[in-house]
Amino acid sequence: TDSNCKQRGRQLRSVARRRFEMSARPTHDRNVLNVLQRSARNGSLLASCEPEVEELMRQIDVLISDQQKEYLEREQSLRAQLQRQERELSTMRVAVQEKNAELERVKIQNSGTTKHQIAVYEAQVAKLRAEVQKISHSYEKLRAKKQQSDRQADVNLRKQLQDLQEKAVKIVELKTHIKVNKHICC
Repeated sequence: TDSNCKQRGRQLRSVARRRFEMSARPTHDRNVLNVLQRSARNGSLLASCEPEVEELMRQIDVLISDQQKEYLEREQSLRAQLQRQERELSTMRVAVQEKNAELERVKIQNSGTTKHQIAVYEAQVAKLRAEVQKISHSYEKLRAKKQQSDRQADVNLRKQLQDLQEKAVKIVELKTHIKVNKHICC
């Protein structure tokens, strides 16, 4: 029975490793429970551990699902904020172009306009340009922050997945060890 338990531990570690690899590839089957059930049907897992393993894998799937939902909500929020900034930037660019066009029309129509009036228009254009630059700078900072946040969230999610999988393997190994000792004692 000791060799069976060691073999079962290796198989569970292999399943956990496959689960981690599948979580990094969204097009593959993400339900570890299905993988374990297929392995059990093929005779590679003992039926006595199946309920515990199913519950453990269900809990891991729930944790992963919760992390993915949280990540997607954060991503959607940042995308919405980014889109608002892009719309504001676009609006400001249009306003600057309109002011420039208006300034040119005024210059052509009123070649006799005083230098003071021209200075006022140019000051307005300069102010709008400064606002556009400020929004552009804000937009770039927000985009960089989003990219950094996405990378950090991805790293955190992968680390949590790995920790959960390592803990799942340890739990299975401990259960196996306890069952082996129980069979030896009794």
